[in-house]
Amino acid sequence: MAPRGAMNKRMIFIAGAHNTGKTTLAEYLKKCGFLHVETSEIVRNKHQELAPDIEFHQWASEQGHGFDGFIMESVLKARATVENSNGELKDVVITGNRQLTGINYVCKQVPPLANTDHLVVFLNANERILFERQKQRKDRPCSLTFEEFRERFLGYDQAMGIEKIKEAAHCIVYTDKPKEMVLSEFVGFLREKGYSLPLVESILSNPETELSNHKERLSL
Repeated sequence: MAPRGAMNKRMIFIAGAHNTGKTTLAEYLKKCGFLHVETSEIVRNKHQELAPDIEFHQWASEQGHGFDGFIMESVLKARATVENSNGELKDVVITGNRQLTGINYVCKQVPPLANTDHLVVFLNANERILFERQKQRKDRPCSLTFEEFRERFLGYDQAMGIEKIKEAAHCIVYTDKPKEMVLSEFVGFLREKGYSLPLVESILSNPETELSNHKERLSL
């Protein structure tokens, strides 16, 4: 059973393959006061705890749906420990999910308010663009060829089942476009769903500006 107060806010799940821009969109919402929970970090921390000698993608693929409950508990813990000054829980954006069952599990355990929905946004981009982004990442140096990247990273995404998330998503955003266009499309969709969000231009012109008093980013 969800803790008391856990249904106060909706959750937005941003899913997609490696390098589709999930963190970029989550950072925008973070500036708007959302709490950002990255499930990949949760899984990687569990990997280091339980099986550091096994290659991560191999190990994660073998776990199946074993992380659903752990991720759900982490989301609830994050929401419960970071409250607004008036006692209301913060909205949450969750990135990194690669299995629809995991999203459904969290949504079932933490239902939204009546007449609202938790939202699933799926990001998509050309594979070559994803590869170029991988090569530019400072946190993950890439010496792989395109075919190796496709097999190791995108193959892992497919094996975990991200296509099922795409089929069930409320919105698909193609991110092989300029950042401004991607953000505008993303924000436009959320506004249609009832979210009150600032103009994208205000974020892009003042990238260091916080649009709320909430600056937490939990890495669970």
